[in-house]
Amino acid sequence: MPRQLARRQLDLIVVFDDSASLAPWYLQVYEGFRAFIRDEASSGIGMSVLRFGDSCDVPDYLPPLVPVGVLPDNIAAIDAVLPAGALSTNSTLPALDAAEQYAQRWATDHPEAHVSVLLLTDASPGGCDALNGTYDVEAARLAAAARTSSPSIDTYVVAPGSFELVDGIARAGGTELQRLPITATSDDVLAALRVVRGAARSCELALPSGAVLTAGTQVVVDGEAFEIGPDSAACDQAGFFIADASISACPQTCGMLDGAQQIMLSGMCDRAP
Repeated sequence: MPRQLARRQLDLIVVFDDSASLAPWYLQVYEGFRAFIRDEASSGIGMSVLRFGDSCDVPDYLPPLVPVGVLPDNIAAIDAVLPAGALSTNSTLPALDAAEQYAQRWATDHPEAHVSVLLLTDASPGGCDALNGTYDVEAARLAAAARTSSPSIDTYVVAPGSFELVDGIARAGGTELQRLPITATSDDVLAALRVVRGAARSCELALPSGAVLTAGTQVVVDGEAFEIGPDSAACDQAGFFIADASISACPQTCGMLDGAQQIMLSGMCDRAP
């Protein structure tokens, strides 16, 4: 009997830079972000929010100001913690470290979710960051450690300004930097966040409890059937493949999951109760 498949939940742990160096762009960043959380396509995303602060101690940033909740239900809680302007000193490293730790714990406790960190910053190092040796190396190390951990956490960066080291943070986190123009508008910020949303959405489908895949099992997306390969190497011929306890879409089929009305698993067996 065909079984309904569900795409894994996307949960974003968002870290806001509210330091003085971001002052030329803070209004555009926050207006763009407020538009993003109200964007219809963001509905259903889980989101948590941390902000930079004056403390250099990682535990002071936990728990987050807003715990993970599903949009749009937590919009009011997010709005309430967004600053009206630049308030703190720069504290990229402790805030990022806290976000990565929280993301890993959340992903461990919620295996049904695909968890990523989103850092909005111009990456200008400040007092807390200067305490940690080579700032850009340490920031990249934090992102890389989260990326190679289990569960793996990707780190996305949306960055105004001209500091080049933000690119290293994004690459270490397994993603591509979304750099804003010097004269960024709120629309530029919204566009960058939409790119992140598209890239961060999981291509994985949770395998129904009790389902046993057989040679004839297929994924059916809005009536179109695709073979399931044993691993990602099969994507030349298959549309999906087995990844741990999930079924993952191949690169050429992942985009089809956006806006799909029905995703079904067909031709499998069920374990005996």
